[in-house]
Amino acid sequence: MQQRYADYTSGDQSTWALLYQRQTAALRDRAHPSYFMGLDAFGFGDRIPELARLNRTLRAQTGWEIEAVDGQVSGEVFCGLLRERKLPSTTYVRSQAELAHSKEPDMFHDVFGHVPLLIEPDYRAFMVTFAETSLAMLDDQVSFDRLGRAFKWTIEYGLIELNGGVRAYGAGLMSSSGELDHALSANVPKLAFDPCAAVDTPHVRASLQAQYFVIDGFAQLGGALDAMVRHARTPVAAG
Repeated sequence: MQQRYADYTSGDQSTWALLYQRQTAALRDRAHPSYFMGLDAFGFGDRIPELARLNRTLRAQTGWEIEAVDGQVSGEVFCGLLRERKLPSTTYVRSQAELAHSKEPDMFHDVFGHVPLLIEPDYRAFMVTFAETSLAMLDDQVSFDRLGRAFKWTIEYGLIELNGGVRAYGAGLMSSSGELDHALSANVPKLAFDPCAAVDTPHVRASLQAQYFVIDGFAQLGGALDAMVRHARTPVAAG
């Protein structure tokens, strides 16, 4: 699939600009600093990114690129792309009625949410290794799905410790002011990351979550993967 940049309307561009301005303001002092390093390094701004141009920059700096897809892809396809260092992204932009929280992944989530943190070597290395490991588990759908929960609690909705405080890094938080506010609010539990708990805890789709997990640094992601896999393969007790 190709991005048809000329098809974006002035309304689409206005929506992206509004999202970009609102979310970068919301993330100040609440996102991990590497996220803003990536925004600058990869040339993000208040215009919808041209994927071909962005890919040239990404390949040069990280070895990754964005693969345009038509809507949400299966877990197998998603992991297959990550294994090849390709980040799948839709090409449509959410409506202005969903500025605070989009129920379906859109280009703002896929690109604005994920891409800047590709500046972090441990982050992108974890995504490749996680994808390779997940694909090796396709013969066991239950374990594959359980391991996928850990991806939700890290790459999608993860928090990270920084200088005694907590910052956001998960793409679902970076791209959603509503969930960012919720996750960092004082009354929402923020649990020290535990690989077994991440595998055991279901993620409720299209909803604000009851708790979030906090890693102590990006290197912890790769270091915890073996434990995630062992626990995902452990039979779940009946009842």
